[in-house]
Amino acid sequence: MILPADPIFSQLLLIARNSPDEVVIDDRNLHVQAGYSHLLHDAVQLAQQLRDSLSQGPSTVGSAFIGILAPTSYESTVASLAILAVGGVCVPISAGASLEELAYTLKQCSATCVLVGSQHQQTKLATQLQEQTGILKLAIPVLSPGRPPIESYTLDEDSIPSDDLPAFLFFTSGTTGAPKGVLHARRYLYAKFSVQQSELTDELCLIYDSICWSTCFISVLLHILRGERVELHELDARYDLIWDRFRDCEITKIHFSPTSWYTMMKVFQERISKLPEPSVQAYIRGAQYIRTPITLGGILPVPVKQFWLNLRGGRPIKVIYGSTEAGLLTVADPEASASEEASIGSPAPNVSQTVGWRFRRVACQSSNSSLTIPQLSGAHCIVLRFRRVL
Repeated sequence: MILPADPIFSQLLLIARNSPDEVVIDDRNLHVQAGYSHLLHDAVQLAQQLRDSLSQGPSTVGSAFIGILAPTSYESTVASLAILAVGGVCVPISAGASLEELAYTLKQCSATCVLVGSQHQQTKLATQLQEQTGILKLAIPVLSPGRPPIESYTLDEDSIPSDDLPAFLFFTSGTTGAPKGVLHARRYLYAKFSVQQSELTDELCLIYDSICWSTCFISVLLHILRGERVELHELDARYDLIWDRFRDCEITKIHFSPTSWYTMMKVFQERISKLPEPSVQAYIRGAQYIRTPITLGGILPVPVKQFWLNLRGGRPIKVIYGSTEAGLLTVADPEASASEEASIGSPAPNVSQTVGWRFRRVACQSSNSSLTIPQLSGAHCIVLRFRRVL
């Protein structure tokens, strides 16, 4: 079994050799618990299908844009790794979109193939999508038989994809500009896991968002590359169930948008706080058990920030900020995260800034992108906060 000797597969194989069968992905929807050996085996099987089906050699598959039609799951992770193994570009697409929207998305990037998860393989959507676009449709394998020992995998030093090779295409609604497709190179992911973790850690991250959100898609890959276990759910808008999972005192890491942190607060105030005191304390212990609660994608309102600070015994939610276009831009330390000011922190590693009279340009070296922020605009209060902390 041959894998490209790039940072992604070098890291996966390093952890797999020390923790081959320990569960790294617990997919509660598919009822699949898989270790690194399962993950690599399924990814390699699918990568070979891609090479065979596209009738191309490994050196030319890298030009292919390949859609992923699956929820956030073990299957979407296998699909991502298979595409990266052949040097292709991952294009996550939403099953919640209309047929016309999906077809338009795939045509926009000249996709050559779409990888389909089990819940969509027999649906009209997948069939009609193939008929309308004419592109190849392949099923994503899950726990394929014939799994070889981890010792059978080797790294091919002659097939290392370039850091500049495109790897991820996300379609964004336009938080930092007009709606667009955002293309990131492989180095966008490489820059985020520089530490050579050699075995599985005791971290457990709960993930429930759609893979169409760039943060969610990249996070799943990053967690397994860092040796952190992930628990995958389809819990969209089921914040009561997320609270129940907190109560079990097993989740150590989670990232929410400010809106989700607010909704979780309201669920506690309106429902959980009215339960008998022993039950309330069980939920509070669960919230305090989380080592790394993160907010991203916006500024956390002060009342929400204060609620969680008090509930967690003085330990704040970690504030980070970024965008689909540039990735991670700023990270706040515990003091800034706990501050009553609307701080988004200081520049993250690989991020530089230049300040002009009317504009600030924030450049992300790892993704080779930048954002220009007007100094005077309708959102001047946020810009001024941004200016102060930088």
